[in-house]
Parts: sequence; structure tokens; C-alpha cells
Amino acid sequence: MLRRVSAFGFRLSAGSRSWQSRQLPRYTLPVLRVARLAVAEQAQGHGVGKALLRFALALARQTAEEVGCIGVVVDAKPEAQAFYRQYGFEAFRVLEGALLERPEPLPMFLPLSAIPSSS
Repeated sequence: MLRRVSAFGFRLSAGSRSWQSRQLPRYTLPVLRVARLAVAEQAQGHGVGKALLRFALALARQTAEEVGCIGVVVDAKPEAQAFYRQYGFEAFRVLEGALLERPEPLPMFLPLSAIPSSS
């Protein structure tokens, strides 16, 4: 019997970005990036994405103590932007470090202080 994988997971990586935002300075700051968070279409709407994001944010909070960062960045596809907004992510404009090899998603940022300690 073939079973489908309902969530394909995520990758968490450290990096830095320069961006423009009203709340942040215009120089490079250390961030953690959640990448490739995805849920199979047939599993969407059942809390799988929420559980993956909560786990990723908890891991980011824990990792931030080791690598030092100010928050988490995601590159949200148009269809995922509302999902991230409901968790407090805000759009920003990238000044350096843009992803040029594929269509540009919307970079979104969540400050570390906005991640509950019991994500």
C-alpha cells in the first residue's frame, strides 16, 4: 500500500540580509531563514502547516541563542503570504541578498521577540 507524505518539512539556516523597513536599520543583520515549508494539497487545512511552523519557530528561538540573530525570514509565495501574516510576519524590501535565480517571492520577517517561548 502506497502512502503519501502529507508534509515535506522545512529547512532552517542562518544568514544575513540587508533590507529596508520602518522598524529596522538599513544595514546587514543576522537572521534565521525558514525555507521549503510545505504541506501536500490534500493535507492542507488540517493544522499540519501550523504545526510545522510552530516547530520551526521554536527551533529558531533555541538556535538563536547559539548563533545570535534578530528574527526569522521566510520567502513567501503569493499563495502563502496570508498564512505567514496570521503569525505576525511582515513584508520588507530586500536591499542585498535577493534570490535572483527564480521568481521573486515576498520576503517576510518575524522578530525574535514575537516568537512565544513555548511556540
